[in-house]
Amino acid sequence: MNMGRLVEAFRGKHLYLRSGMIYSVERLAYTIAGFVVYILLGRAIPPATMGAFNYAQTAANMAGPFLALGAEAVIVRELVRYPRDSAATLGSGFRVLLINSLIVTALPVLFVWATVGDDRDTLAMTIWFALPFLFNGFFVIDHYLRARMMPWHLVVARLLSIALGLAVKLGALLAGLSVVYVAAGYAFEQIALLVILVLTYRRLPDAPHAWSARADTVKLLFRQCFPAMVAAVVVQLFFRINSLMLGALSPGPKGGLAEAGQYAIAFQIVQLTSMLPSVVFAVAYPRLVALHSENPQRYNEVLRRLLVWMTALGYGLAAGAYLVAHPVIDLVFGGKFDRAADILLVLCTSTIFNFSGAVRAQFINIEGMTQYHMVNAALGLAVLIPINLYLIPLQGALGAAWAAVIATFVSGILSSLFFRSTRSFGVSQLLALFLLKDPIRR
Repeated sequence: MNMGRLVEAFRGKHLYLRSGMIYSVERLAYTIAGFVVYILLGRAIPPATMGAFNYAQTAANMAGPFLALGAEAVIVRELVRYPRDSAATLGSGFRVLLINSLIVTALPVLFVWATVGDDRDTLAMTIWFALPFLFNGFFVIDHYLRARMMPWHLVVARLLSIALGLAVKLGALLAGLSVVYVAAGYAFEQIALLVILVLTYRRLPDAPHAWSARADTVKLLFRQCFPAMVAAVVVQLFFRINSLMLGALSPGPKGGLAEAGQYAIAFQIVQLTSMLPSVVFAVAYPRLVALHSENPQRYNEVLRRLLVWMTALGYGLAAGAYLVAHPVIDLVFGGKFDRAADILLVLCTSTIFNFSGAVRAQFINIEGMTQYHMVNAALGLAVLIPINLYLIPLQGALGAAWAAVIATFVSGILSSLFFRSTRSFGVSQLLALFLLKDPIRR
């Protein structure tokens, strides 16, 4: 390699390393802020009230992927591949998300009203959690900034909204207000983020400001995004539906909410690990899209390395949990959530399969096979629900955690072997469980 190519390669790697560090600051701040709120909530309220809070948040989160999360990879991919059509992609993406917002936002509120309509606080919390979804069409700005590798603009907006939301939530907690006001703080944070993103985008000199929705682009995005949206909902169900089923299957309504509260604490700690794949692929995904077109051999090699590294990282996090879970939870929550440590140890096992599945998700998105997201997730859910029906009455939240681990393995790894287009990748995933490298072939 001559000096010019060496300098260019270093500059490229430096750009991705710097972007990764910037994104990691935002994810770390978001994770820490959320965990601080949960610590203070755990100290201030009993497990049953924590279960009600988590119940409302879970119901609302089921709608979230339909409004933005599931569409992110597809919209970013199109923005990277066709930069000249950014205005049409942004306008069409906005329309797809807006239509979904108007239809889906009411669903969690109706669900909670139908199941616990006599509990006004739980219903009010659900409304606050769901309210920001009405404006999620503006998250196409987030996707644009990711596609254009503009991490500072995005991270500053998110850090400002995190700080504002944290101030509202901590103010409600320190003032001894109802937990409903904490839920309102989450709504305030999301709405503040969207406002800041819009103001930031309007100041970008080269960004297309005259968005135009084209019928063919809308159809393409909807066809590609809808399976990813459904899959994102089902993936969340692996963990979050357990809170709903715990409330229904554990003995007595208060006993069920108490079990859901124990599970909620363990789940929030496991969520700390989710920042790692999101940071890695926020940086790597646009580059993987470009490599897929420019250098397929290098693209395959990078995927192979990511698969082994992410699986090894999952093992490391699971091992670390075994060392610190019990003392940390006892120290932070003062013994009130004594079962959460055992639940956490089980859930941490799923990070191994989740991290492997996160690499496969990039492969599926880039290859344009987003229908497999929905199929794979549905297979996992088909395993999760019957195991929950058997284990929750016997073991409560611990049984729900084991069901989530088994379902995650089926959905994230085993399902790859069921289809010809993903079978070779599935073999690589199985080998990576033993930290063995294998070329990823199409």
